[in-house]
Amino acid sequence: MLNKLLKRFNSKQEQQQSNATYNTDLIPTLKDAHGSLFEIYLEIESVFNQDNEKWHTIMDLVKDFENALKLHVMLEDKQLYTYLENLYETTNNREHLDHIRELQSNMGDILKEVNYFARKYSDWENYKKNKESFLADLHTIGKVLTKRVKLEETFIYPMYMESKH
Repeated sequence: MLNKLLKRFNSKQEQQQSNATYNTDLIPTLKDAHGSLFEIYLEIESVFNQDNEKWHTIMDLVKDFENALKLHVMLEDKQLYTYLENLYETTNNREHLDHIRELQSNMGDILKEVNYFARKYSDWENYKKNKESFLADLHTIGKVLTKRVKLEETFIYPMYMESKH
């Protein structure tokens, strides 16, 4: 799953380097990444619920989740937000520009939460000590990510797609 995302990211990076304009494949790629993120999330939850002593497996999945989110954020930063910022700077639409920058910053905050979660449980002793809060912490991330994905798919992505017209 992570390799699939990495291949897509690299492909999109090459595309961006040769063409820094509207990318018709961007939104479907980002939506696919959302699906992959939730698949990994559910797998983490499932493995933990089946046997929370499978620390190595759980941590591998947490690392995959963290890396998939990093790739997703990088792709959004390099193509989605850069495109929208350039568009709204060009049209002098300060309100939209400020809103886009705020949303981009918010996504960085979510990534920081996921990084903190991964670090918190990456050490076996910390994991054992904090195992009781693992699912609650995971569910907090899931709620924040679900809310964010809804925002992206109902507001940000349509802004991007409508800008082509």
